[in-house]
Amino acid sequence: MSVFSTLVMFYYNEFPKSIKSTAAAMVAVIIGIAFYLGIALVDLIRKTTGWLLDGINDGRINNVYWVLTIVGVVNFGYVLVCLWMYKNQNDENKELNSYNCC
Repeated sequence: MSVFSTLVMFYYNEFPKSIKSTAAAMVAVIIGIAFYLGIALVDLIRKTTGWLLDGINDGRINNVYWVLTIVGVVNFGYVLVCLWMYKNQNDENKELNSYNCC
């Protein structure tokens, strides 16, 4: 649950003042979308491969975990790229104020 509070705090700091109240709702929507995407991925794997059978001893669940691992690594790479490209709005405001102080 620390991710939830961290995202809310991040959105409160970065959103414009006019839409700060939507930060908590935005986090809840993102979490809901993530759950639906996870269900869709498992359903896609179940329909396209023979890895998830009715009996746990008959299927290849290790392959499902490898697919989830690959998706997680791609997601982590995407997060790293976003962090590399991100510029904090508070830093921009400090830079502008430091130029105007004299």
